[in-house]
Amino acid sequence: MRAMDEIKSLLQSAYGITAHAIREVKGGCSARAFKADAEEGSYFVKAYDKSLPTVQPYIERIGTYMPVLDRLANQPGFAGHVPVPVLTLDGSYQCETDGHVYVLFEYIHGYTVGIDGVSEDRTVELAGILARLHETGYVHGDAHGNNVMQSDRLVLVDWEDLREGSPEEETCLFMTGIRMGSRCWKRIRKPAPGL
Repeated sequence: MRAMDEIKSLLQSAYGITAHAIREVKGGCSARAFKADAEEGSYFVKAYDKSLPTVQPYIERIGTYMPVLDRLANQPGFAGHVPVPVLTLDGSYQCETDGHVYVLFEYIHGYTVGIDGVSEDRTVELAGILARLHETGYVHGDAHGNNVMQSDRLVLVDWEDLREGSPEEETCLFMTGIRMGSRCWKRIRKPAPGL
């Protein structure tokens, strides 16, 4: 079954959404991405390929980051600045087929800011979002221009690397581009001998 047909069927059976148009859009390294249009609105579908070993850690993190996003999406200071998860009819954050794990979000109408598009005002706005997140005891883990979208406000996307942590960890990641949890990250987190 073609990916679009599978998604259309899945949206109907798992979410009760009748999509009239589905098209692939730019995704990231963890999943393919699709935009689904329905009478109820537009949705962003992430399709994680279960056969790829490099994708397994992202699938395992769904149970961590989706509930946090769900809570944040309704909190003052975060509403409109984070993606809004859509739960299945049985209240789950994901659904599966033989080959894929899917998660669904309300579609963000806007554009990716990108590295070249982060103006001083946007940087200040992003810093405010991250500061509020850090106050909750979490770090985004992958905050950079390609994970920031401009809609009617700035939206921080791609939360698969969300974890408990300190603002210093987020800053180190942002400044160096080193992914938290990588071997390099583990080496730089070790205290120097004698400390």
